[in-house]
Amino acid sequence: MTSNAQRGSYYKARTKRWLEARGYQVAHLETMRFLFRQGQPPMPVKRDQFGADLLAVSARSVIFVQVKGGDTCRTGHFPEARRKFAQYTFPPWTRQWVIAWPARSRAPRIVEMKRLTDGETQQENREAEGREEATA
Repeated sequence: MTSNAQRGSYYKARTKRWLEARGYQVAHLETMRFLFRQGQPPMPVKRDQFGADLLAVSARSVIFVQVKGGDTCRTGHFPEARRKFAQYTFPPWTRQWVIAWPARSRAPRIVEMKRLTDGETQQENREAEGREEATA
């Protein structure tokens, strides 16, 4: 049985390959640090920068990506990812996506998080292969 860290790394690598196949340059935004306590082994702690796992850049767009995977990704609005993105101020030309990989799926489900001018948020669901390739 795989651990949560292994599953997360798998979906992050899969998302990176998927974005690179569509012409994006992708960088990891997750950092790992170690907590040192006297008499205990170092404990690793992972933190997302800007609430995102990946940063995807192309000639036309900059996208901050939070990656999710597994059975819970078929539906949902990802409120935790929405809260993480809401903690930061992004320029209006950037996009914030949650890329969800449902179990046994060949294409991801993309949920775009947008911040409106009055501070509210809205969600736009888009199926990955259909609309994404039409804009590429």
